[in-house]
Amino acid sequence: MPASSTRLARFSLTLFAAALCTAAVSCSALSQPAPGKAFFSIDPGEPTPVAPSPAVAPAVAATTTASPPASSPADSALQVRRLRIASPYDGQEFVYRTSSNEYRTDYYNGFIAAPDQLLTAALTAWLSRARVGRFASVVDAASDIPARYVLEGNVTSLYGDYADKAAPKAVITIKIFLFDDGDANARVIFQKEYSAAAPIELGSAPSLVKGWSQAFRQVLEQITADLNQRFPAGT
Repeated sequence: MPASSTRLARFSLTLFAAALCTAAVSCSALSQPAPGKAFFSIDPGEPTPVAPSPAVAPAVAATTTASPPASSPADSALQVRRLRIASPYDGQEFVYRTSSNEYRTDYYNGFIAAPDQLLTAALTAWLSRARVGRFASVVDAASDIPARYVLEGNVTSLYGDYADKAAPKAVITIKIFLFDDGDANARVIFQKEYSAAAPIELGSAPSLVKGWSQAFRQVLEQITADLNQRFPAGT
């Protein structure tokens, strides 16, 4: 066989072998499962009875005005509207603070639903089970039960703080507004900002979620104590 033909045959075999290797690698890659995404929910647990005493010092002082005594079923009902969550914490992906002015999101770990839905549902359920003050009913905005008083809130912080690697923490900050909807101008009769943090493990999404749950529980306990003091049972 001429030398040129031999070289051509060898080159063809080399190309064929390379193609087989490429196909094998591709098939192997396709057979490997892609990294999965994990989804979580914040669970503050069940409320426990709290004394109607002043809460832990808030980030912003509370503002209150006098409220009339309950005189109708609507006066003893509290409606909880959907919490508004500030960007960038309003998405389902977890947000991490990695330095004083640097944040990033986690593609692989996030909430099972939009965080405003999760936190609003947890807040409503907590207040309902806690039997807050004179409120015999605590309902969401979809309820047909008439409610004179309306609770709204803004979540301004919801992130894992890893700026200090030696002491990472889960952070949550909520400002609530209580409206007297029986007033023609739906005036604000109570407002206050609550902020809480809980220690977490470095690089652990389950630990971060546990920390958020603990921090949110602290906030809910403070809200419950304040509402018990603001609207004591029997008034």
